[in-house]
Amino acid sequence: MSSGPSRCWESTWSGTSSTAAAGPAAEGSFMDDANRSSNGKAPRDSRMAFFIMPTTLLRTLRDTASRHLGDEEKVRSLLFECGADCGRVMVRKMEISSEDKVDIGDTITALWIEIGLGRLSVKSAEEHELVVICDDSTEALANGDTGKMICDLTRGYLVGIASTLTGFEWTCTEKSCLSHGDPECVYVLKAK
Repeated sequence: MSSGPSRCWESTWSGTSSTAAAGPAAEGSFMDDANRSSNGKAPRDSRMAFFIMPTTLLRTLRDTASRHLGDEEKVRSLLFECGADCGRVMVRKMEISSEDKVDIGDTITALWIEIGLGRLSVKSAEEHELVVICDDSTEALANGDTGKMICDLTRGYLVGIASTLTGFEWTCTEKSCLSHGDPECVYVLKAK
């Protein structure tokens, strides 16, 4: 007997939901609040479920936030923070710790396959800098040709993943973007 279509796409990762275990990069996360039941306790089921959504949701999120917030920088910040929180949660649920000393470039590439926001490759990796390329950014493609650098959720995801993997904060700048008319999105991550 089938468990239904929603079960087919669920990834199950056990792990702690403690912000202390994730380090300072995860403190104050809105996802921590969202993962609590209405009585303030952690939910019984510690699985992190994913769902399939049309890419138009990414454009709808940006457009709706723009209408409500009215300020482009606030919209960009909101999307970035949502991505950063999601990236942090993903690493914690995979039970990867900054103490594990994993290769950050390889780990970001592997985790990105699970996220579904395009195909990433690491162009260069230095001790405190990564250059990441994506030639099919789902976020950029969903938003279309805007003439702007638009991958704020993606930048946030990358920062959340990198910060949680290493235990210190990172920044991410988008140097080129499909939505800007460039042939690929290029993200430069730098350790603070």
